[in-house]
Parts: sequence; structure tokens; C-alpha cells
Amino acid sequence: MANAYRLGATVLGLAEAWIAGSDVLPLAIPLMKRISDKLRANVSLAVADGDEMVYLHSVRRRDVGVPRRVVRGHRTPIEMTSLGRAYLATLTPKERSLLLARFRRRYPAHRWKTLGHEIGDAVRQVQRTGYCRVEWLPGITAVAMPIQVPGRIAYLINVGISSRQCDEARIRDEIVPGLLALGAALRQAVERINDKSVRSNGRNDMLGSWNVIDRSIQ
Repeated sequence: MANAYRLGATVLGLAEAWIAGSDVLPLAIPLMKRISDKLRANVSLAVADGDEMVYLHSVRRRDVGVPRRVVRGHRTPIEMTSLGRAYLATLTPKERSLLLARFRRRYPAHRWKTLGHEIGDAVRQVQRTGYCRVEWLPGITAVAMPIQVPGRIAYLINVGISSRQCDEARIRDEIVPGLLALGAALRQAVERINDKSVRSNGRNDMLGSWNVIDRSIQ
């Protein structure tokens, strides 16, 4: 797996150039750190590039029990991950079908039958609840959701925890509400960026986004 998704200098350079010019990351990172501290979980932000997800930022905690290292520019397959499946839910049926047809050619028929069902379930879960849950890598549970703001590309966020450190009650009562609160706070922050009339008051505007998170988990 590490060899399949190793980052070359060119890929990292392009990712860093995009990140350096992003007006979303300076707002997203403090919110991600805040929810990571509250949930004691890893939190990541990504966008889609072709048939892969590209990590823009990831807040990693040593006490989560998930040793996997993720850096800016890290790429993962759309079809396998919570971030990718949440992204698929943002596409039109035609766009999604084109990507699924590309994925299908990568797998034996018996493997795709299972994987295709899992993807379909995740897409429907996002459409129904706003998020999806995926256990892609052994020992890791991740929930992800899309953030869509008019005039912007779709951003994807996820919260990852060790499967050994969570149960259904924690996922239902803490992780999912925390993810949805982060999504709402980040959407609110991005909408404020788009509103030029409040750009000069960014620090005060962030307080409102932090309050959304703080109210989600007491």
C-alpha cells in the first residue's frame, strides 16, 4: 500500500502550491484542531483529483491508536475510503457512473460485486444522513461528510479513530455529532469568505464557527 501511494516531488510540489494559495485552510485548520481535541480523534480535510482523494491537511493525535501517517498531498483511492465515498455522493448520477465504470475495470468481478455494494450503501447513507462510515484499513473506523458551498469545489472531511477505542454508542453520540458540527462550522466559515462584506472581520467571524463545535459536544 505504501508503494502504491508514495508521493513524488512533483505531486508534493503541486499540492503545496495549491495549499499555499488556499483561503479555506487558514479557517479550516483551527476548527479541525478544536474538534480533534474534543473527540480525541484524527481529523482530515481533502479534495478529489481525478480518481483519487488528495489530503490538504490532517490533524493526527498520538493517543488515538492509529499509527498510519498522513501528510499534505497524500493520495488515496476514492472508491475505498470514507472521504472518497462521501465525494461520490456529491456527483450527479452520470458523473458517478463514469467514475464507477473506471473503478470496475480495476477489480475482478467477484471483488467488484462486494465493493460496488459498499459504495452504493455509502452514497445512500450520505444522501440520507449527511455522512458515511467506512472501515477500510484494519483497526480504523472513519466517518466522512462533504462540504458544498456554491462557487467552491467540494471539500471532504473525516474523523478517524481506532476501532478498538470506540463502540457504537461513542460513534453515535460523539463522533457523528462532532463530524456534523465541524462540517456546519466549516461551511459557515467558507460562506463568510464568499461574503466580501465581512472578510475584514475574520477573527470575530471564527468565534461563531467555534461556537457551533463547542455546542455539539459538552
